[in-house]
Amino acid sequence: MYCPQCGLKLADNAKFCGECGHQTDPLSSVHQKTVSIAKTVGNEGSNTNWYIEVIKKYAVFSGRARRKEYWMFALFNFLIYIALSFVGTLLGLETILAGFYSLFVLVPGISVTVRRLHDTNRNGSMIFLAFIPIVGAIYLIYLYCQDSDPQTNIYGINPKLSSA
Repeated sequence: MYCPQCGLKLADNAKFCGECGHQTDPLSSVHQKTVSIAKTVGNEGSNTNWYIEVIKKYAVFSGRARRKEYWMFALFNFLIYIALSFVGTLLGLETILAGFYSLFVLVPGISVTVRRLHDTNRNGSMIFLAFIPIVGAIYLIYLYCQDSDPQTNIYGINPKLSSA
């Protein structure tokens, strides 16, 4: 069980966090165990779950996103866009299908990018570096490839720890 305030690992029977003094919810450990069991029983191994989770967090700009979450979303976006472009060309709709899809994933794409920057302990406003030609894009790709900040940072608990 982890403290919801500071992210410190707590004993299962802890009533208060030893670090920040936050009162723990006695049901939170039961909830965390239930979620852990559900993930084990569910289709955790499927890479499409990463894509679906980003869509579910449509406009969540707070928190952190793992490298795998970000890159799986990027990969599935690319594959879906290529497929829709191909189908659109066959149907004579050219880029209409792909254009609508791009609008659909615009906000989730920005939100997962901001959360990915948070995971490397950087402010989400660094996304604006994309407007600097070539150098900005290269630097952002470098940031997206970096490993998570191993500790709890101001943006939340390390998602590698919280999903384990």
